[in-house]
Amino acid sequence: MYAELHRHLQGSLPRRFLEQRLVELPLQELVSRMPMRLRERYRSCPNVQTFERSGKLSELLVYREFKDFAAAYVTSLFLLDSPQALKSGLQALVEDLLTDKISYVELIVAPREYEMLGINLEQLATILSEASQDSLGKHGLRMEWILEPVRNLGCAAGQELLKMVKNICPNLFCGITLGGDELNYPAHDFKALFDDARDMGLHLTAHAGETDGAQSIWDAIQILQVERIGHGVRAAEDDRLIDYLAAKSIPLELCLSANIALGIYPSFLQHPLKELVQRGVRVSINTDDPTFFKTSLHQEYQILRSLLGPTTSETIIKGSWSQKFANYPTS
Repeated sequence: MYAELHRHLQGSLPRRFLEQRLVELPLQELVSRMPMRLRERYRSCPNVQTFERSGKLSELLVYREFKDFAAAYVTSLFLLDSPQALKSGLQALVEDLLTDKISYVELIVAPREYEMLGINLEQLATILSEASQDSLGKHGLRMEWILEPVRNLGCAAGQELLKMVKNICPNLFCGITLGGDELNYPAHDFKALFDDARDMGLHLTAHAGETDGAQSIWDAIQILQVERIGHGVRAAEDDRLIDYLAAKSIPLELCLSANIALGIYPSFLQHPLKELVQRGVRVSINTDDPTFFKTSLHQEYQILRSLLGPTTSETIIKGSWSQKFANYPTS
């Protein structure tokens, strides 16, 4: 059984579930539910334009760049028109996790996204807690949650959300991450938020070195003082950083197919995974948003084995257990 450490809840709701929601929810209703600021931001994306004409999910899941992916991700949110829809999505997700032989997963959750849908933090906490208890009791599957304040909303908004979490569901999340627009909302702007999260006892990770370069990773380490790096693949652009990551044993949460899908690297053969591992950097292999990148953990492990061979790959796969945040026995 496997452990996965970097996987977004919304990006993991199975495609079959989203397609069924499209049948149940008229396309015009879906579009009308989106706030105007989001419609304006993403209306120029070709995948959104094609999707709104055809109503086919396959047209939405086509990306030229990160903005196209973000547009698809945000659009999918509005297929959840009720708390019950989210519950149904989580049930479908559990089926996929079990099929992938995952027995421990850390799922990234952005409460502000669900707030747009009318699902407040208290409701969301209840839904997630019940899903965790149900999956563990029925299947032995541990579902842990990582809080994502969404960096696009700014540090103060993140601190406000953290206070709400402390008051409403202080034991729900095992850690915090920083997702969203890495280029325009750099890690160094969020020191106060991460200081607060550390004081709450949350484990710390942050998306860095995905759409921005090595300095973003340095900032996450030196300013936010994270324990792991979400993605971090562009550490390969800085020899000193590679050596530092290896010496300090700071793990990277790598997502191979996501990097190719978003054009960070043109092919798996040109991905720096091999160099990073050979130079002693600890890594885990993850799916990120498997529905949007058309992958699974099984597929990611197949790619891993094709690039590094069976022996090194098995060491990496087993090593994920030692990098997890929640305090449970390893597999």
